[in-house]
Amino acid sequence: SSGVDVTLSMTHNRTAQAIVEIYALNGARVHTEKLTTEKGLNTYSVEIGHLVPGMYLVAVRSEGVRKTMKLVISE
Repeated sequence: SSGVDVTLSMTHNRTAQAIVEIYALNGARVHTEKLTTEKGLNTYSVEIGHLVPGMYLVAVRSEGVRKTMKLVISE
């Protein structure tokens, strides 16, 4: 691990559990992390130093809602 991380920010209207999953473009899940969110703005650091450069999809699931975003890791 190289100690590289990405910061995620999300807003919740109450305390909840969230799951962050990172997928390679071939569909393989390469990272999973469980978080507890608090009411208001939440900022988390997710360690990605173990991932090779390329494009990934980050999915955040909480209380039945799933949001997906692209993550590009460059060399």
